[in-house]
Amino acid sequence: MNRRDVNRMLLGAGIGSLLPMGPAFGAGAASSLERLDAQARKKGLRVGNAMGYNSGTRGSPFRDAGYRALMARECGLIVAENECKWQATQPRPGEFRFERADEMFAWAKKEGMRIRGHTLVWQTPKWLPKWVNEHDFGANPKAEAERILTAHVKTVCQHFGKDIYSWDVVNEAIDPATGEHRRNVLNDRLGKVEQIDLTFRLAKEHAPHAQLVYNDYMRWDARSARHRAGVLKLLQDLKKRGTPLDALGIQGHIGFWDDNEPNGSAGPGEWRRFLDEVTGMGLELLITEFDVSD
Repeated sequence: MNRRDVNRMLLGAGIGSLLPMGPAFGAGAASSLERLDAQARKKGLRVGNAMGYNSGTRGSPFRDAGYRALMARECGLIVAENECKWQATQPRPGEFRFERADEMFAWAKKEGMRIRGHTLVWQTPKWLPKWVNEHDFGANPKAEAERILTAHVKTVCQHFGKDIYSWDVVNEAIDPATGEHRRNVLNDRLGKVEQIDLTFRLAKEHAPHAQLVYNDYMRWDARSARHRAGVLKLLQDLKKRGTPLDALGIQGHIGFWDDNEPNGSAGPGEWRRFLDEVTGMGLELLITEFDVSD
């Protein structure tokens, strides 16, 4: 896609108002284009967006009427940025908070949008609630870890019910630097693959209608080879166990960071082989996140 195509897409998304105005950005340009989700549906795809109730210094996109109107016009589905994560839904033991997610999803349903859930368990320790990381697991740590995980997944899935058609069940289990599992207080007690397997089985039990997704940010460059290999190994291990896993979620973060080597590309062939191995397991592919840092 060249820059002109990107600009046209941005106009179609209503983002043209944020770009410098010039001859190519006339007031009527966006109105002549089909909404993004309508274009996607012609290809058997859906287009959605993440929306946050609060987003730090950016304020509240959800409270911004113009932002909501843009979402409703261009998107066919919504993902809550943070409002379904463990820190938000159960900030303290046994204290479940769903008010913000409920408000956002009620609006989305009114607008005819589908809803994805992100995420039941984020494997990185710093993204688990403090109380989980500091919990006393007692004399039977395995049973206590299973109790905590079961209570959380069950309560969250049952609360949202059929409103959420697709869940990122487990997020970012593989360390990109090593290709090995990230450690946390739950998998230290339950086992690395065993904890992920249990999380998916709980999601299947309490959200039997939903598409169940493993979500991660492996990339196509050479430095991501260990990450890709680790994700493939995890998916293979889960398939061997009969884990109710439906899809791999691909976080399409494109840009330049300290751990990204712009000239270290493995080429499209390596990426295609990775994707072919995933689909060869009978799994679907989703682009769950997509952003470009230019």
